[in-house]
Amino acid sequence: MSNTDPESKMDCTPDAIRSRDGRSQPCDLSLLGSRRRQRAAAASYLLFAIILAIPILVTPSAAAAVQVIVNSDVQQQDLPQTALGALFGMRKTRWPNGKPVKVFVFGDSSAAHGDFCKTVLNVYPHQLRRLWNRLVFSGTGQAPIEVDSAEAMLRAVAETPGAIGYLDKQLLQSKAEQVIAVDIAP
Repeated sequence: MSNTDPESKMDCTPDAIRSRDGRSQPCDLSLLGSRRRQRAAAASYLLFAIILAIPILVTPSAAAAVQVIVNSDVQQQDLPQTALGALFGMRKTRWPNGKPVKVFVFGDSSAAHGDFCKTVLNVYPHQLRRLWNRLVFSGTGQAPIEVDSAEAMLRAVAETPGAIGYLDKQLLQSKAEQVIAVDIAP
């Protein structure tokens, strides 16, 4: 058999290796190698597509262990995720009613801050810090106000008009009357 003859190249799947009379037939091993490479490439593309789709499949409100909170005078029951990104990215400085926004965050080393950045804002804490530093050093904006503890966060958001922050959901349940818990709209 010649390798240039198109009929001489056989399909190397287990069903195609046997001829019609039941005898084994040789298959073109170069064809087998290319099919393995094709399957490996297809599998890697599929894995890449799945990894890219994970942020879409995991909604922030379902994955977040933290809850966005606002001062009771803000009167916002839900905020789109893009608005949260603009608020915590310090690009949006006023609420729809015209009141100035005061943003409160935990320090970069806080676990709650890391969870909030990754699950709600879909950024890493260092990326958010870099954005704030750019605003401050260029003179075009300011960084949010950092607090040290959950109690300080709750007190700051409850006492400051136009304030927004976040807390661990478990801590918020016992003190929900002082602030409004905001739902995240996609």
